[in-house]
Amino acid sequence: MSHPRGDIISQALRKALCIGVPQSSEQIRGAFYPLHILQNFHIIESMKPSEAIAALSALASEPRLTVYRLLVKRGPKGYTPSELSERLDLPAPTLSFHLKGLLQAGLVGSRRDGRNLYYRPNFERMNGLVAFLTENCCSLADETCGPTCQPQSASGSRRKTA
Repeated sequence: MSHPRGDIISQALRKALCIGVPQSSEQIRGAFYPLHILQNFHIIESMKPSEAIAALSALASEPRLTVYRLLVKRGPKGYTPSELSERLDLPAPTLSFHLKGLLQAGLVGSRRDGRNLYYRPNFERMNGLVAFLTENCCSLADETCGPTCQPQSASGSRRKTA
């Protein structure tokens, strides 16, 4: 009887040694990939369109976007619901509703520390969404668009608020 992990490793080795690049999405599913594609496996179909739609839908509400942006500012440490409610002046049931939407979209995660529950952004998911939205940037252009396809920092494009 062979070990399941050994089968996975041998399958990955067979894929790594295979030559040729898939030409269509049909060939990508279930195909063997060359080594340079395996090294960048996180780029290939990193997010399905349905997942991107769910994430964008979750952010398409001003209160959810505000909650998410505050969590991103805080970083991996996150906030408790009571801290979020206080900072955003949102009633607890409303905040709970919005956090549930962000959790279901995978944009937010939670961790328990003693009796407290902390919500934090899922940076991997956020970066995956940005990568999904920009993965084919300028792919149909007649010339390369260079650094204009790279995600830009928002610091240079701040809007004035009244």
